[in-house]
Amino acid sequence: MAAVFHDFVYDTRSKQNEEDSAGICFAITGSVLSRNLVLATKHTGLGESRAAAALLDADLAGLGADYDTFWGAGLKIRKEYSFVPLEDFVRGRTAFYESMLKRPIFSTDYFRDKLEDRAKDNMRQAIDWMQMGRMSDAA
Repeated sequence: MAAVFHDFVYDTRSKQNEEDSAGICFAITGSVLSRNLVLATKHTGLGESRAAAALLDADLAGLGADYDTFWGAGLKIRKEYSFVPLEDFVRGRTAFYESMLKRPIFSTDYFRDKLEDRAKDNMRQAIDWMQMGRMSDAA
């Protein structure tokens, strides 16, 4: 159930999407476990249970997609955050990628073995491309 509800509330201007989604999840399902798994998608650390680890890894799997798919997703995210000045968006996205590069991305052996290296390569290349001005509001 957590996978269904983890992005139930998605407001790019809100800082509490996960909490709001978790509340709706609990109100509908009555499941504390599902609510807690939705809250785990805040990505404040690696999954603390096998279920949380699997959900978090699935949520981050796009980081390990082929580069064109990864970059295309980044452009879609830019459109969602078009209200943020481009310079601020690039600075924030770079900081996010740099923080992810300092730690293991995936918790489960399955995702780590299949996607970790490609995800890190993707983020390094995206940082380079953004610093070269390859991300623009025209995308």
